[in-house]
Amino acid sequence: MTTIAVDATGTVAADTQLTSANYILHVQKLFRMADGSVITGCGEWSLIYPRIQWELTDGSGDPPDLRSSEVLMVKPDKTIWIGERDCVLYPILDTTVAIGCGRDIARTLLAQGATALEAVQGAVQLDCFTGDPIQTMQAVAPAELPGAKTFKPRKR
Repeated sequence: MTTIAVDATGTVAADTQLTSANYILHVQKLFRMADGSVITGCGEWSLIYPRIQWELTDGSGDPPDLRSSEVLMVKPDKTIWIGERDCVLYPILDTTVAIGCGRDIARTLLAQGATALEAVQGAVQLDCFTGDPIQTMQAVAPAELPGAKTFKPRKR
């Protein structure tokens, strides 16, 4: 699983842990779209990754089915869009959100004023399926387009 948080600045934070059977891998979960949006997802990575690739390309044909997984996109205007199963992404009215197995921890921290990074850091401390390092990316106008930033684990 994964923990992803979005704060009111349009910053998206995601852990990089991929849990497969009884071992842990690390993958890039934040991707930049041509329009400056950030796209990511949580759940079964073998379903999420093809859907993200479908969104990053021309999006022709039917979208790959996510089953119980979710895709999240933050656009440069800071709107948050979510996609589930085989439906297209739809906007939500919230200005902050967290998804994934550590979402309850992250949403609580966001409600208390934490940044997206701090919210995912909190989930790393308490959720065994959320792990360092954490990456952040902000949705920006295409002229700016920075890449993902990686944060090393905090000292415990």
